[in-house]
Amino acid sequence: MEQLIGLKKNNSTAPNVGDAALVKDTTTEKFMVDVIEPSQQTPIIVDFWASWCGPCKQLGPILEKIVREAKGAVRLVKIDVDRNQSLAAQLQIQSIPTVYAFYKGQPVDGFMGNVPESQVRSFIENLKKMAGANKPAANDVDTLVIQATDLLNQQSFGAAVTLLNKAIQLSPFHPKVVHGLVKGYIGLQKMADADRLIGQIPADKQNDPYISGAKAALGLAKSIKDIPPTPELETRLGKDSNNLQIHFDLAMAYYRDFRYQQAIENLLKIISKNRSWNDGMARQQLLKFFEALGASHPDTIEGRRKLSAVLFS
Repeated sequence: MEQLIGLKKNNSTAPNVGDAALVKDTTTEKFMVDVIEPSQQTPIIVDFWASWCGPCKQLGPILEKIVREAKGAVRLVKIDVDRNQSLAAQLQIQSIPTVYAFYKGQPVDGFMGNVPESQVRSFIENLKKMAGANKPAANDVDTLVIQATDLLNQQSFGAAVTLLNKAIQLSPFHPKVVHGLVKGYIGLQKMADADRLIGQIPADKQNDPYISGAKAALGLAKSIKDIPPTPELETRLGKDSNNLQIHFDLAMAYYRDFRYQQAIENLLKIISKNRSWNDGMARQQLLKFFEALGASHPDTIEGRRKLSAVLFS
């Protein structure tokens, strides 16, 4: 339990996020990213359920409706206990439905069973009041970064850049803002704007991890521009599935297409087949992907876990 809830990062989601961010499914592996980290600012309600559970099917829609009505003041994460048995055991889930609320990385309230809608509303209202004193202002830089990050993950690059340009006026060269802006400019194919921003970064911020990630993302975007189209590479791989160079090129193409999971998987395939291929190029490239995406990105977290499994198997 303590290992699950001990993380103190502040990468949460705030009000005014999209509907997809308000209600989502998660897994044991993504529990930190989807529950513990965002709970640092916003209460996260976790619904433990199963497909065979009748009361779960009755409670679930009620929770989703009231969470959406709250418009970002709280969020709902759903966990199928059958598919995530280890997490359910660590949190001592003994019956379902069980609902926990996490805030500031800790469980703060909860209930079991299919309770009336009025009780669910009271439960959520109490969470909103609890978090009200810590609610960030609409123009808070961290809030803008959180909202922009959600937009970047949805590939809504123009909207993300609009928010981040507002944030950078409030806090010039804030590392997280720079990182997000560079990724937004890359998504909009505005490489000159990304270059100009990187060139203006003060010397005392050059070694910040987020600035390094921004530089890595820009470098990757430039290096990928001459890679053949993704469908062409997929066709080549279908005819020569053991060709590691095609796997590598396809990984780069997937990254260019924002298909990060597939990009990472292709590099992992190379590493699992031949770790020393091209002087370890696949592993080096994978680390560049992780740096460009950022340490807290879900695909980075999952990719590092899989890389460790390959290297130490």
